[in-house]
Parts: sequence; structure tokens; C-alpha cells
Amino acid sequence: SDRDRIIELRTIGQEGVLRSLSAGYSAELFGRMKLGLAVHRYMGDPTREVSQVNYQTNITTVSRIEQELRGWGWSLGGWGHPNERLDLGLSFEAPFEATGTRSTQESATGSAEVAAASDQTVDYPGVLRFGATYHPRNRLRTTFAVELERRFWEQLDSPVTSAFGDTLDARDTWDLRVGLEHLFYQNLPVRFGFR
Repeated sequence: SDRDRIIELRTIGQEGVLRSLSAGYSAELFGRMKLGLAVHRYMGDPTREVSQVNYQTNITTVSRIEQELRGWGWSLGGWGHPNERLDLGLSFEAPFEATGTRSTQESATGSAEVAAASDQTVDYPGVLRFGATYHPRNRLRTTFAVELERRFWEQLDSPVTSAFGDTLDARDTWDLRVGLEHLFYQNLPVRFGFR
């Protein structure tokens, strides 16, 4: 009987992120309002390795996927200061494509390694962000901030394909962030946040 026996062991390891290098410009439209534009260069090399050990057949298989990601994007944002206690912000990051070579290597015990490479494109959604910062009337400086982010996954081709070729039936998402900073005497800051 196979009950209470380890039949298979699977290990999935993933590393690497998509980074961006940005350059921007902002201008003051009115005394309490600013508008900004930024250009982003996206780059990353995420890697995923899946190892599978089958204890019944004594075969170990290893699959490794490396995806090079390079792309360009832009964002537009505005900031306003309606009164001395409140700051408001709004920004939009445009959807972008990251392209590069996806390399796959697969090996199994007793078999030759199989490798393949092809150019792939990964789509990323547009992002709309809203932010507000409140400065209470304290003797010690305190800042309370809220940010709301909407990602438009449904605007992409369906199904959405990840950097590793997985397909997802993705829906638009909301992301809420709340933070508090209190500045004590001698400028010692204490921060707390929730996402």
C-alpha cells in the first residue's frame, strides 16, 4: 500500500524581480498644484526552477526557466495642497510590454538535457493611484497617509501570461495602503503601516 509513504517530492524556487529606472520632470502649475511626467526603463531576469523527485520510479526531473525582461513605459502624476493640513495626489502608470529571451532547460535521470530558447513578450497592466496625506494639528509632527491603487489586468489579452509562461484568468485588483508617522522629540520618527 502507498498509504503513509512519500511518493514524490517537489521543490519550486523562484528568484529575480522586475526593476525600473526612472527619470522625471515636474512643474508647478499654480501655487498649490504640481504636475509631473516620468519615463521608466524596466529590466529584470526572473528565474524559476522546479525539481521533482519520484520515489517510486527513482527519477529526478529538473526544469529551469529564465526570462529576460526589458521594456519602456511612462507615468503621469499630479499633486495638490488644498490647505495646510491636506495633500492630495493622483498618478497613472501606462501599461507596458517587457520583451526578452525565455530559456528553458529540462533534465531527467537517465535522459539527455533538453534546452530551448525563444523571444517572448510579457504584458503588464496600467495602474491608477490615488493618495492623500493628512497633517494633524499636533505639537509634535504627525503624518497620516492613505494610498489606493487600481491595476487594470482585465484590459490585457485574456488569458494573461506570466513571465514563466503560466496563463491566468486575471481580474482587476485594488490595493489599499495606510500609514502613520509620528516624529518625537530630537526628530526620532516612528512609523506604522498596513497594506
